[in-house]
Amino acid sequence: MLTASLRTFVIILLSVMVTGHKAGTMAFASDGTETAGGVISNRAEATYRHDAGTDYSTYSPVVTMTIQAVASLSVTPDETAPSAAVGPQETLSRVFRICNTGNAPDSYTITNAEVNAPANLVYFYFDNDNTGTVSDADTLATINGSASSPLSPGTCLGVLAIVDTNDSPANSNLTIRLTARSNANGINGSPADDGTIINALGAGPRLTANGYQFTSAENCQRPRPGSCQHRKPVHLLDSFSQQRRCGGSRCRRH
Repeated sequence: MLTASLRTFVIILLSVMVTGHKAGTMAFASDGTETAGGVISNRAEATYRHDAGTDYSTYSPVVTMTIQAVASLSVTPDETAPSAAVGPQETLSRVFRICNTGNAPDSYTITNAEVNAPANLVYFYFDNDNTGTVSDADTLATINGSASSPLSPGTCLGVLAIVDTNDSPANSNLTIRLTARSNANGINGSPADDGTIINALGAGPRLTANGYQFTSAENCQRPRPGSCQHRKPVHLLDSFSQQRRCGGSRCRRH
């Protein structure tokens, strides 16, 4: 027949064994790694000293579990206001970053990319050499096309967006969006994330010379009343040299 103290120990022992089993399934202890494929284990221990001075101890079964792959990614930036100013008729390059925030190596596929009209996306490149500019080491990225090279957990890859602003109106925003999807076989499926880059559009530079005017993307032109605009080449160097010789703004044409 068990004494009251020994009965108490048996109850404590059973509780420890049950608790140890539950803790093992909750990954209470680990082997020092959190990456997919790592092993976590747990074992509970109970000791008891009887009133007569006898020591008792026991251990729960060791419970082990293998960490499964969890896919996660982050696409940045996530801008809500313009970060730069651009003009019409420009070709520009902007950089998105895809980061592996999961626990297993992963590659990524571009599933959507867009920019507000009349601008258009020319190309996307995976920035494999991390230079921020298009180079021979970079690979072309297309919608639902070839995936990026694999990324280890905690690392990032740039995606270069090449955009033509075309005749985008002044005092508006140019908004570029990119969506990427994980290709890892994670227990949570294949998550996706998107990033946004916003630039402010200005009017662009406009120069005048000898009564003609032009922008950086136009031939020199002078309006003709009552007709379409008449285009004519202008020798800027001669015009500016003449103004310099005549004292800048005091020079007048006759």
